[in-house]
Amino acid sequence: MSSKAIRDWFRSELVTRVPTVPYFDTVNTIPENKNLPDLWCTLEFNGATEQRISLGSRACFREFGEVQIIFVGRSGRKDDAVIDAAEQVRQQFFGINAHFSDGDLTLDAAGPPNTDATENGNWFLGSVSCAYVFDTIRGV
Repeated sequence: MSSKAIRDWFRSELVTRVPTVPYFDTVNTIPENKNLPDLWCTLEFNGATEQRISLGSRACFREFGEVQIIFVGRSGRKDDAVIDAAEQVRQQFFGINAHFSDGDLTLDAAGPPNTDATENGNWFLGSVSCAYVFDTIRGV
């Protein structure tokens, strides 16, 4: 699971970097379908792992993970809005180095948009996968 610092950073940065597309948190919650706009976005935090990479009583720990930035558009309205938003976020999240009070984040890659239609046919999805590395120094 991605660390809280990573989750908070992605949520904040997505809203800041893509202000034209409303963000809805769907982690452990289900938004009301009738209240959703025609185009919106959410995040999915895929598996993450952590390894200790230095020796000592204060050590560096490296978290490797992947975050999906998902754009959701109403079905039946072509794929332009979803793909355009996904391409925009791909440019915004490619090659970022961010500094935290307790660590450093590097986004290794932001892949090309992947598309998928949901099983009920109400929404069309486009996602961008962001691979990251998060280094923290902490006592053991």
